[in-house]
Amino acid sequence: MNPSNKKPNAPNVKLPVAPPVYRPQPMPKVLQRKLVAGVNPSSVQAPRLPIAPPVYRPQATPLVQRKSVSPVLKSPALPVPQPKTFGFSPAVIQRAEKKKSKKEEKKERREARLTRIIRLDQLSRSNIGVNSTRKSERSLKRNLPLKFKAKGKHTTRVKGLYTYMRRYGGAGIQGVHRGGAATPRAEVVHSVLSKMAQDPNRRTSRRPPKFAIIGIDPSRLNANQLLDTTTDQMRDQFAQQYGGPGSGSGKNYMKMFNRHRSEGVVGLVGTIPLDAIMGLRAVRGVPDVEDLEEILEELVASDSEEEDVDLDPFCDDGSNSNFGSGWPPPDGGMGGGMGGGDGITA
Repeated sequence: MNPSNKKPNAPNVKLPVAPPVYRPQPMPKVLQRKLVAGVNPSSVQAPRLPIAPPVYRPQATPLVQRKSVSPVLKSPALPVPQPKTFGFSPAVIQRAEKKKSKKEEKKERREARLTRIIRLDQLSRSNIGVNSTRKSERSLKRNLPLKFKAKGKHTTRVKGLYTYMRRYGGAGIQGVHRGGAATPRAEVVHSVLSKMAQDPNRRTSRRPPKFAIIGIDPSRLNANQLLDTTTDQMRDQFAQQYGGPGSGSGKNYMKMFNRHRSEGVVGLVGTIPLDAIMGLRAVRGVPDVEDLEEILEELVASDSEEEDVDLDPFCDDGSNSNFGSGWPPPDGGMGGGMGGGDGITA
C-alpha cells in the first residue's frame, strides 16, 4: 500500500452505519423435527400466545318484513272415501259405546218389571200352595181374577199419588215396586211383609201368615197408567204441587215422596189385566232377603213358561190368614210404599 495515498492529518469522524439487513437463517439441525411424510412443514408453527376474547357489542336486529316470508303451501287434503249408501245420508260417526253383555241386558229387563204384594182374599183360590212359582197361563187363570181393580178415585194424577201416599193406598191407584232403586227391591218387600205380618186385624193362627206376590210386565200395560216415582219427570210434577210454600198447595211433602222414591214405588192407575201378570208365588211367613231375591227373580223372569202344578192343592191354610179390610189404618204410620185399604196392599 502506498503511504503517499493517505490523507495527511485526517480527523476521526464516524460515518453513519446502515442497519443490518435481516436475512432468515435456516433452523439448526438440532432443533429441526422429524416430520411425518405427507405433512406440510409450513403447518408446524410455534405455539401462540392466548388471545383475549372478543368484546360483545350489541347490534340492532334486522327487521324481517312480512312480505319477505314466503307462505307455506299445504298439500291439498285427500278426500276421505265414504261408504256407499242407498238413498240415505251417511250417519255421523260417534264413539261406540261399550256393548252390554247378555247378562247385563237380562238384568235390566228384570229390573224394569214390577212386583206387587196381594192379599189372599184377592185370589180366586185362597188355599194356594207355597212351594212353587206359577207362570203358566192355565195356572194363572185358575188362581187369579181376570183383573185387579183399584179402589177409590182421584181428580188429577198428582193429587191421586199424594192421596195414595198419605193413606197407604186407595185413590184409584195400586202400588207396585220397581227394581234398581236406591234400596234393593227384596229389602223393600221384606219390610212390607214384616209390617203386614203384624196386622192386628188378621185372624189368629198358630202358623205364620201367608202372602202372595205377582210379577207384572209393564210393556203389557198402558204407559199412562204408571206414576213412576223413580223418574225426574214425576218428581218435578209432584214438587210443583206439593214442593213447599211456592207450590200449588203451599205445603212441602217432598220428604214423603223421596221415601217412596228410594223404595222404587210406582203408582199404577186403574186395573191390572190378567195377561200382564207374568207369575204368581205364595209364601208362608216372611222369607229372609236372600230367599225373597230368588222369588222375585222367578216372578219377573220370562225365560221359563213351563206349566207348574200345585204341590198341595187341597191345603186349607188360607182361611185362617185373610186380612181385615181395615188394614192398615189411614194414619197408621206404617212407612211408605206398602199400600193398604180394600184391594190395595202394596
